[in-house]
Amino acid sequence: MNWPRRTVLIAVLCSLPSSACGSPAAPRATPSPAVVYKFAGVHATQNVDQVEGLRATIAWTVPPKVVPGYSVSTWIAFSAPSGARDVSYRIAQVGWIVEKGSGHPRLFWEWGSRSPSDMQKQLGADVRQARPLHVEIDRDGSGRYTFYADDILLGTGRVSWVPTDAGVFTELQNPAEFLPGTKTEPELVTGFEQKIGGKWVPYVGEVLKTSDQFQVDVSTDGAIRIWDLRQPSSS
Repeated sequence: MNWPRRTVLIAVLCSLPSSACGSPAAPRATPSPAVVYKFAGVHATQNVDQVEGLRATIAWTVPPKVVPGYSVSTWIAFSAPSGARDVSYRIAQVGWIVEKGSGHPRLFWEWGSRSPSDMQKQLGADVRQARPLHVEIDRDGSGRYTFYADDILLGTGRVSWVPTDAGVFTELQNPAEFLPGTKTEPELVTGFEQKIGGKWVPYVGEVLKTSDQFQVDVSTDGAIRIWDLRQPSSS
């Protein structure tokens, strides 16, 4: 099983309520065909090193289509990719994931620095469809990242890289998979904010997507709507 490629986490506090009790992901065989990452969302690349945190609320009612052995996920993240559309293992992220085609979404958080073998990943509690999930990542200048979901501390850790990109994305790993959401019932990201100088302010970014089948709409109030034109009810 391959995971969305990004995150930073060292300590998991399982004495906290259930959504904080992560379990390390067991190594899995590489699926065939190979993973092909496709994604849609909003990101920013200017002055990201000055951003001290990200937070957003994610909700969806139309589930993704997931191919067994692969996954679909939605997350907020800091990263340091080498190019605008490149896969980066230098990432810190938190969100929800549906893996192995089970249709069963769970909380996840993940981080890394150099390669797939360097990635640290955790699975948390179930995430209910149509129930908003609030996620947050805080960071400091030393490379320390702290992850939260629904205001519960998940864990904290350090990385050596400085972020150059920050955003929110929905991602799939196999071209036959569908992102969650339709035009009439898109996945909805609200309250997307960044912390600068100790204060939370509205996040400002630009749309980035890897397929014309993926649609991203940003309204004047900052709400982000994401959907897949291939979903049956989109027609």
